[in-house]
Amino acid sequence: MKKPSSILIATLILASLSVLRAAEPQLKAGDPAPPLRVGRWVAGSPVTKLEPGRIYAVEFWATWCAPCIASMPHLAELQSKHEKGGLTVVAVAVKDDAKAVNAFVAKRKEALNHPIATDTPEGKDAEFMAKEWLEKAGREGIPQTFIIDRKGRIAWIGHPMRLDGPLAAVLKGTFDPRQQEQMDKAFAELDLKLGEAIRETRWRDVLAVLDEMNQVDPASAPLNYSTRVKALIQLGEAAAANRFAREVAPGVSEMIAAHIASELLKVSDKDQTDYDLVISLAQQTLNIGGFRNPMALSSLARAYEGHGKTDDAVRVWRQMLALDDPAIDKDNVRKRLASLTGKSSADTPPATKALLGPGDPAPALKAHSWIQGEPVQVFEKGKAYLLDFWATWCGPCVASIPHIEHLHQKYKDQGLVVIGQNVWEDDTSKISAFVEKVANKMTYRIALDSQEAVAKPWLRAAGQNGIPVVILVGKDGNIAWIDHPEALSETVVEQVLAGTFDLAKEKRLQQVRGKISGAYYEAFRKFQPAIKTRNWVDAQALLDRMKSIVPADDTEWRAVIRKQQFTLLVAKREDNEAIKLGESILTDEKQNSGSANSLVWVIAHAENPSVALLKFAEMCAMQANEATRGQHPRILENLARLHFRQGNRSEAIQRQEQAIDRATSPDEEKRLRDGLAAYQKGQLPTQ
Repeated sequence: MKKPSSILIATLILASLSVLRAAEPQLKAGDPAPPLRVGRWVAGSPVTKLEPGRIYAVEFWATWCAPCIASMPHLAELQSKHEKGGLTVVAVAVKDDAKAVNAFVAKRKEALNHPIATDTPEGKDAEFMAKEWLEKAGREGIPQTFIIDRKGRIAWIGHPMRLDGPLAAVLKGTFDPRQQEQMDKAFAELDLKLGEAIRETRWRDVLAVLDEMNQVDPASAPLNYSTRVKALIQLGEAAAANRFAREVAPGVSEMIAAHIASELLKVSDKDQTDYDLVISLAQQTLNIGGFRNPMALSSLARAYEGHGKTDDAVRVWRQMLALDDPAIDKDNVRKRLASLTGKSSADTPPATKALLGPGDPAPALKAHSWIQGEPVQVFEKGKAYLLDFWATWCGPCVASIPHIEHLHQKYKDQGLVVIGQNVWEDDTSKISAFVEKVANKMTYRIALDSQEAVAKPWLRAAGQNGIPVVILVGKDGNIAWIDHPEALSETVVEQVLAGTFDLAKEKRLQQVRGKISGAYYEAFRKFQPAIKTRNWVDAQALLDRMKSIVPADDTEWRAVIRKQQFTLLVAKREDNEAIKLGESILTDEKQNSGSANSLVWVIAHAENPSVALLKFAEMCAMQANEATRGQHPRILENLARLHFRQGNRSEAIQRQEQAIDRATSPDEEKRLRDGLAAYQKGQLPTQ
């Protein structure tokens, strides 16, 4: 099937949020739903008919429709959240090529948890779903969602990003079609006013209409975040645009983040462009969506250019060249590359796939210099090597130093060589001063890089574009493990040292994680906000969603999910269940100090924790402190907080002073001193 033209696509997308003022539709809310007659089921269990008593969200989409794809994680989340309540999401691809749909679903199968079908092919009943559902409902644009109630009637029709409110009401049996119709009508009228204001560049009016739309349907606000940013920028209020973007960034979907990033780059005065914010938003999109979003990649590359990070910009532009995506103007990408590299577009090499991973031979370690410890020229057989890639400017890197130091002290006599490999930092005097200041808190080898002689063959080759990152090299000289340092457990280190680490399993899990990471992190990102708003149903549904897509034998990711379950139990004040789960976690993870401290932090920062919880947390903290020889500032900080919450103010002050002595950065020391001042005043620190 031929794809619609770009003009038609734009028209369809714009139309998808509006109620078309045409003839009275033949199919509307309150009518019996037409039958589900599809071409082929390509994922999930086939839905042959709409069963009475169940609720259905029938989604119409296409592989060429960016807003459709952006809505998919949200639909998967709703399916997981409401499945027990009787919901079935059914996605039907329309106006699309069957092969393209099959290929699309095959690449994302692990992230899709509901049935997916294609429309009927050519013949007597060609495009049955498009004709009998969309066209008869007067809905020519996609994405569109039809909610079918328990009696098989259409309850609501609209954009999937506005689905939550009506769906919740239908599930509860409180849906008021007349009230919803009035809301939809008011929203559609405002949507038309918004379009007119944008076309006539009346940007103050745009902001005013957006405020009205938010009052009519607050749940729709994220759909127009990028429009608000655009209006503020057009009005010359770049600072306000940046401030708004920072406020909303943590809770937005990948596509909305990509649109916001793109708009932020349109500031006329480039000195007012917040390139760090653009990079953060673009990476947020790419981390969720699997580094395939052309808009986010383009924004990321241009932000790197604006930041003066030419090598990073070149890398991202080349990554775009490697994608098979018709939305990418590859001629323009080649021109950007030529302007950055000084080479003609014909000379620009294609992007290469990151190949370095578990099981691959470790590259040579070509450190520029060593400022602490004996240099490592080659990886000796019979020894394992832990390379911690870090920088002094990287907060999470500095925060991970106590964990790396603990592993160094515990396993240095068992064949583990720890190397703190500094990268992406040119001021060697600053690095040396930092290492000298932390002294006995960072006693392992420290190496410096120059012109990415280490970063390129290690981090870049492994597809790691940020730090901190730990790469663990086994005794055979091959890569065993790559991830964030805080994810590295003592169990993994011990297995690598003993030669029992399951490398085949790790390679398989790495591949699976790459496929499911988008859906996993989409749920993970929304979990804490659900906890903060005491939305226990949503929080549990998000946990269930994470559990459903993570393989049963992925102990690392499963361990993270169990700790989130612990957080939920503590928040709900189910103390006995929380303590039972906490004890199980500590047993399974062999009393790991990092795991223990994560449980302690949850209780130490909980709202009015019970005496039983505080006692359990104190026991965990004391064990973790003993395991780390009293050298971990965050463990001591949590222990101080526990003492204070149990009425032991003097003990809290003493522990906080110990934490200050062991701080590994000025920022950490300042936070700890602020905490000490609070304890001295008889107050609980705010953080």
